[in-house]
Parts: sequence; structure tokens; C-alpha cells
Amino acid sequence: MYVVYFALIVILGFGLLVFIHELGHFLMAKLFKVKVEKFSIGMGPAVVGFKYGETFYQIGAVPFGGFCQFKDEMSFDDIPSKLNYEKYTFIKSKIKNQDNLKYFMEKYAETAPDKLSIEQFDRIVASGNDDAELVTSLYKKDDDFYVLNDELSPKDNFIVTDVVKNVIGEENIYALAKDTSDAVKDRLYKIVNKDCDIRKIRSSDGFYSIAPFKRLLIAFCGPFMNLVLAFLLFIFMANFDYTDYYHKAKIILMDDIQQNEKMTPAKKAGLLTMDEVTAVDNEKITSYEELRAKLASKGESKSIK
Repeated sequence: MYVVYFALIVILGFGLLVFIHELGHFLMAKLFKVKVEKFSIGMGPAVVGFKYGETFYQIGAVPFGGFCQFKDEMSFDDIPSKLNYEKYTFIKSKIKNQDNLKYFMEKYAETAPDKLSIEQFDRIVASGNDDAELVTSLYKKDDDFYVLNDELSPKDNFIVTDVVKNVIGEENIYALAKDTSDAVKDRLYKIVNKDCDIRKIRSSDGFYSIAPFKRLLIAFCGPFMNLVLAFLLFIFMANFDYTDYYHKAKIILMDDIQQNEKMTPAKKAGLLTMDEVTAVDNEKITSYEELRAKLASKGESKSIK
């Protein structure tokens, strides 16, 4: 039973440290308007979890460690898999080499938006378009948006894209095929980065869309919060009454350890190893620390009892 209690205390204590650590990353990311996609205490798949706002909060199956998953944090050396209309046209206008421009346009295919606002969705419903019913059946409500249910077939993608363009304007996006090779991504990255700042095409709320010193602060704030926690815990504990416990003033004679033939004055006086000193100069003492302080003080002791 004690083992279970001990394990529980360890897990809860470690969980508190992880929570405070990850909270530091989370709060600093929010300050710099970086989207936190997932906040996890524990590693691995979620045991329990819920979505609030733009973040999914979970407790992982492995009760040690934790993480904050920031938007686009794993794509530093890669171009975005999807571009909205504005960013797509921005890149097109920046690429000077015609061969590079052609390659870029071939690799990004026009596709329907991942989500529509409630206003945009309502406009499609009320548009009277022959394909509006199909379009609206492919989106489902999620907080303040409608998001695509599943990956679309080429035919459905064409219809949805056409309806969205005709009803609500240029809201379509351009996406790379899911099986796009790393070699293709690398070449596209070099083409794009040659003519424009790669950060300008990333999501404004992505991890690598902010300045390097801000990313450093997000990373630093985790361990900093652990220091703050330690400081607050020491303050908390200092406000409670406590009792100091000291070793009793028992002595060990060097004669017994070194087996000297010539006895020391202490042994000649009749002191024995493990005798307890209770008073020095008729002043009562209760611990070894008090004995050491008395002997170290100025003047010579008249008697030890």
C-alpha cells in the first residue's frame, strides 16, 4: 500500500512540475499570438481530453513528461502544404524565373477551403446554386466555423471550389498532393525562399512566423516557471511553524578509534565513547550543535557533565 501511495505522490508531484513548465510555454506563446494546437500533460495518446477554443487539452497515457504543440513548429525547413489565395498570388508575383514559376504552379493544385465562416456557409446555402446542397453536406459545424468532413474526391473538390469561388469570392486554397516527395518540397522551398521571405507565406499564428527572439522566449519561459514555482513553494513553507531536530550530544573518543597507547585527557577524566554531554559550565545543552558551539566559544569551560 505504501508503494502505491509513494508512486501516486511521485506522479502527482512530477505532474505539477510538468504542468507549470508547459504552462510557461503556453502563456508566452499566447502572448506572441502563436496558436497552441495541443497542450498535453503526459506523453503518448490521450487518455482524456477536450477542445477549448483553438487548443486541444489532454492527459497522455504515459504519466511522465508533457508538451505544447505549436502550429507549424515542425515545418521550419519546408514550405506550407497549403496556401490561401492571397499567399499563392503573392508568391507568383515574386518568382522571377519563368521555369521556376511554372514548376511552382504545377505542384500546387487549386482546392476547396478547409473551413468556412458561418456567414460564408449561410451565403452558399441561400445562393440557390444547383450544387449548394452537395457543398453544404460536405461541411460540418465546429465552433465558429464549418470544416470539411473528409478528403474530397477530385470531382467533389472541383464542384466545391467552383461554388465557393462563384458565391463568396476567392476563398479557395492551393495545396500540395499528400504524397509530395521531400525532394519536391525542397526544390519548392528553394524557389520560394530565393525570391521572398519564407516567413511571409507562413500562417501568421505559426511558430516560425514570429521573430527568433520571441521563439527563444517561448522556450525559456518553461524552465523559468519552474524556478518561480520553487520560489513560491519556499515562501509557502516558510510561513508554517516547524521544529528543528538535532543529534544528541554524544561523543566518540579518538582513543577508541586510533587505539593510542597514551590516553587523552578526556579518557583520563573518565569520559567514554557514547557518553552524552548534558551540560557545559553548568549550562544545560540538548544537542551536539549546542555542544560544538559552547566548545568553540571564547574562554575555557570549567566543567563538562
